[in-house]
Amino acid sequence: MSAHPRPFIAMALLVTLGASLPGCSTSPRPERFARQDRQRGEPAILRLRGGRELRAELLSVDSASVLLMLDSEVLVARFDDMERLRVDPGIEAVKYDGGILSAPLLQRIRERSRFPYGITPKALAALLEAGGRQAPTPVRP
Repeated sequence: MSAHPRPFIAMALLVTLGASLPGCSTSPRPERFARQDRQRGEPAILRLRGGRELRAELLSVDSASVLLMLDSEVLVARFDDMERLRVDPGIEAVKYDGGILSAPLLQRIRERSRFPYGITPKALAALLEAGGRQAPTPVRP
């Protein structure tokens, strides 16, 4: 006596479907995240070595510097020249002697910038042109 293959096929399909369902619901729902309705970076307060402070919009962040906008001027500040970077609300990066900011902290700061995935050359050129500049102005201590 031979068994009919249909019940086995149906059972295999049910097991496969049942195993794949939890994978469909692992991501958090979009409603859990705050929606950003504006195209601006958060205000950043930068304290340079020597105590000079600067408050400007956070445009972009990479591993060595931050790009800021003050009025219509694009500025670039190197982490080596900073003592502290505060990004509202609630992120403060303090630079210790020769210290490097951690990757998770850099990521949190990037998320608050206008260009969290990096500024494109075209976007940078447009901002520089609007401010009448060819290149970002370096911020010195």
